[in-house]
Amino acid sequence: MAMPSDMSDLADYRDRTQGYEVAMSMLYALFDGDGDGAVSRDEHRGALQRAAAFADADGDGGMSRAEFLDRFVVSVAMRAALTGR
Repeated sequence: MAMPSDMSDLADYRDRTQGYEVAMSMLYALFDGDGDGAVSRDEHRGALQRAAAFADADGDGGMSRAEFLDRFVVSVAMRAALTGR
């Protein structure tokens, strides 16, 4: 098998396709706040702001690399999908 070129290929390569699809569906639902099947700019902005605020564990108004990797919802979802952890 060739080396993966994107996240879905990486999921396939690691035999984690189902986990990846579930994580992506959950993330989409988080961003699609009104559930209409489309993410508006306002929904996208709001979801990112909420996710960044949650990730900012020390409350300094920014996201360190450690906070990004350990707490940012997209990072957490992708890690869980691709590694099972």
